[in-house]
Amino acid sequence: MTVTVSGDDAGLLTNQPGMSIMGGGRFRYKVCPLILNLLKDKYLIIEPGRHPTIHIWQGVFLMEVREVAEMLLAQGKRVSVAEADTAGLVGYLLGTIPGSSQFFPGGVIAYTGGLKQSILGVSDELYESKGSVCAEMAIAMARGVRELTGTDYAVSTTGVTGPGAGRSGLPIGTFYIGLADRDGSDVALHLQLDGDRDANKRGAAQAAIDLLGRRLQGEQ
Repeated sequence: MTVTVSGDDAGLLTNQPGMSIMGGGRFRYKVCPLILNLLKDKYLIIEPGRHPTIHIWQGVFLMEVREVAEMLLAQGKRVSVAEADTAGLVGYLLGTIPGSSQFFPGGVIAYTGGLKQSILGVSDELYESKGSVCAEMAIAMARGVRELTGTDYAVSTTGVTGPGAGRSGLPIGTFYIGLADRDGSDVALHLQLDGDRDANKRGAAQAAIDLLGRRLQGEQ
């Protein structure tokens, strides 16, 4: 299995053999079953695999949702979500934290059927000219749900989960993660994931949590 590790637990990996650099700047560490058992209950499983591995995105340990929740609470901020292909997984992750109602009022699952336009206020022109999977769409979705809920921040996900490419024609695993805030410092992150359908959803959801956390830290 593959899990995402953050924080001091990285020290468990330092003496592990078999490190190899994968495509897209991802690092994969083979680990023994003992260490895997120590970590598997603490981190989000992103994708199944034949060999136990620890997964690090772009050489950086991704933030746990607990860390992001603590920052939101400490700063007195709230976040909402707009999700397409992750279908509520980002909201689910935020909701796993006790007391999450203090920083997470909710969000919108706008998968298909024109909900991006009718609920989130995405323009028909953007949809027709750029399609549903692009940086501009991710930002528009994040802006729309932030305005709808009145939160300080909003994150969004839109992508191609697979196994089919869908109408976008983009490669399977293509995702855009959007972030909007009250200051208008809106950004979109492009991801190219290589798991199965469930793995791609989980990877995109974790990336949304991480993007929010890094904004709260002043890095994004």
